[in-house]
Amino acid sequence: MTAPVLPAFSAVILAGGHSRRMGCDKATLEIDTSMFVDVLYSKMAVIVEDVWVVRRKEQQSLQIPLVAFDMHPGQGPLAGIESGLAHCRHEWTFVIAVDAPLVRVELLLYLARLTLQCADNNGGKVCHPAIAIVPTFRGQKYPLLGVYHKSLQPVVTKMLTCDRRKVSDLLAQVCVRYVPEEEWHDYDPEGVSFLMVNSPAEYEALCRVARGMKGSGGNETGNPR
Repeated sequence: MTAPVLPAFSAVILAGGHSRRMGCDKATLEIDTSMFVDVLYSKMAVIVEDVWVVRRKEQQSLQIPLVAFDMHPGQGPLAGIESGLAHCRHEWTFVIAVDAPLVRVELLLYLARLTLQCADNNGGKVCHPAIAIVPTFRGQKYPLLGVYHKSLQPVVTKMLTCDRRKVSDLLAQVCVRYVPEEEWHDYDPEGVSFLMVNSPAEYEALCRVARGMKGSGGNETGNPR
């Protein structure tokens, strides 16, 4: 059977956080001598047509072709999603936090294929269609490792103008296709895509995993195998 043809996608890397627990800009943390933001940019550039990195204006500049700034500064990840959706060219956009450099491209491509579905059952309520694709791992939702439809931008803007900043509040009012672990497991059996860094201890743990992947022939910083 011929694989379905995917539409063109965009991608947003959220790199505008204050990183208070980490104590430094997480975009510039390194894994195998490459900065997190560069690792993610290289991975996304393989599968999408435009990759935007969303920052705060006061943060240090990055050697990235497409950088956007928060339209509602200080409003957290939701403001980054708003700016990303405003700048991205295509109907669907990957949204990824910069502190998830081990994300598997195979997993992202699987999530992308789900956008071709025109309906989903979300908590017993039939949705036509889902406009966000969000994976779950060990019972937790990961909205900063998802796929979002461009039509969400005005919804996000309205929320931010009303001082509503939680991504969870956005997902509660739109139709979301939640993707359970048993569904995506074959594309990331170890769940390394969901390793994110909020503290020095978590950074050290992620680096240990990355070294193990490299030693076993994994490809944590390069193009998909």
